[in-house]
Amino acid sequence: MEMGRPSRSCGPVGRPRLVKGDDVADTAAKHVFLTGCTSGIGAAFLKFAAESGRYSVSALSRRPVHSDVIVWNGLSDLDNLDLLEQTLQDFSAPLDGIVLFAGELPGRTMFESTPAQMEHLFRVNVIANMVIIKALAPCLAEDSAVVLLGSISGFKGSHDDPYAATKGAIHSLVKSLALKMAPRTRVVGIAPGMTNDTRMTDDLVDGLYQRTLSTIPLRRAAEASEIAALVDTLLGASARSITGAVLDVNGGQYLR
Repeated sequence: MEMGRPSRSCGPVGRPRLVKGDDVADTAAKHVFLTGCTSGIGAAFLKFAAESGRYSVSALSRRPVHSDVIVWNGLSDLDNLDLLEQTLQDFSAPLDGIVLFAGELPGRTMFESTPAQMEHLFRVNVIANMVIIKALAPCLAEDSAVVLLGSISGFKGSHDDPYAATKGAIHSLVKSLALKMAPRTRVVGIAPGMTNDTRMTDDLVDGLYQRTLSTIPLRRAAEASEIAALVDTLLGASARSITGAVLDVNGGQYLR
């Protein structure tokens, strides 16, 4: 059931590219729109893209991330949804994928959060993704893919229940969009558990990292680079029959 897409011309003129050195003639690279690329898993995928030479990247970012990455209009305030939508209406480059990894992890329970803080979290973690996909859907090519970042928390719950609720919403969004955007575009989610070099591990109190590892059957945390490689697989031809799924990357900590 392919959705009705707004009409917009998305041609090759002005197509932003991520290139290595002087290799500006390679037109075989997949063009991906990326958020969350300044830290964690998003930064790991950006590094993978640069080193593999298989991707050109356009990004929303708070700051420059790579000399060859187009930071689209410098927009970073994902809470300003109207400005976000207006800005992306000017985007006209064809896309092979959308990878949305931006989000906030405040670490507060609902009892410690104000209504404004909870609303802000949903705007940034959920609604901004919907706005971006809506705005860029006309630019998605045949056999394209959208990859969204869920979380183990969205399945099993967590201390910071507003965050867990936003990730549960992302998991639901993956399923509903997969039906609407097929057969032209696949939609897949990734639900990491503990992952090194991300906000999940960087701010843990002393001893909590090892205690959490003891609850994981594989006794290890994922590496951000491993999830970046999984994103590469999901964007590729070997994943052409994967859509509507949220893939667990948690070492067996939560089985469903």
